[in-house]
Amino acid sequence: IDDEEILLDMSKSFSKQILCGISKTKKGELSGKAKVSKSDMQKMNTELKETICSVADSIMLGKMSPSPSFEGQAPRCDSCSMKAVCRSAWKFEN
Repeated sequence: IDDEEILLDMSKSFSKQILCGISKTKKGELSGKAKVSKSDMQKMNTELKETICSVADSIMLGKMSPSPSFEGQAPRCDSCSMKAVCRSAWKFEN
């Protein structure tokens, strides 16, 4: 967020490793492509929540099937905390 107080709380030295693309110019101004206004961050937060809820609703209504990703030959289901209730995990056990 384009807010110096918040950025200082994250990194007192404005470390590029912590702030990922935000720095302070010699004039003391914040710069970088990663700067986001508070209103834009709120919009992204709202959009992300809506997307997650939409996907979850689609899965619960049976309109979308959960599809596991694979790491090598094994499905990632093996380490997922939802394995006990997930239909995809059952498919791989049988």
